[in-house]
Amino acid sequence: MNFMRFLLSFVFFVSASYASPELKPAQIEAFIVTYPKVQTWMGQKHVMKKLLARPSNGAKRSNGPFEKILSDPELNGEFEAILKPQGFTDGRDYIASWSAIQRIYMALTSTKQQRLFIEKFKRQLNEIEDQDIDEEKKVIMREQLQKQLQRHQKTFHVTEEEKALFKPYMKDLRKILK
Repeated sequence: MNFMRFLLSFVFFVSASYASPELKPAQIEAFIVTYPKVQTWMGQKHVMKKLLARPSNGAKRSNGPFEKILSDPELNGEFEAILKPQGFTDGRDYIASWSAIQRIYMALTSTKQQRLFIEKFKRQLNEIEDQDIDEEKKVIMREQLQKQLQRHQKTFHVTEEEKALFKPYMKDLRKILK
């Protein structure tokens, strides 16, 4: 199960490329029901075998487990059979919802880690000034760190509406996303 948590955490970052929907209570409720089923299904031997398989000669590398699932007709059919009864239109719909839910959940539950992360970035920005390197390199380093900090802050920004939307579901989300 530890591998599954790692795999699903990895997928969170990969799935950021999917459009993030404006979440509704029905989507969160469907996710709460569906997520454990998807996790169990992804842990089945035949699914794991395909997810861990290396591409054959000349085959394009996948961007992650969900891309492998979506591109494999057998896996995609099984995946959608889990999703559609809960109201998801297809795998991409589930992935987009999952990504948005995971982002907001992580933002709401990891405030201490976020604060430490931001402090670390600010310290690193200050440390650049003390380094014995030319100004041009300092400018590049500062820009890179500032871009990372902005991305982090954007990713973990939660609106008051999102907080209110998630409040009734946090207990259930904690249980399945622990």
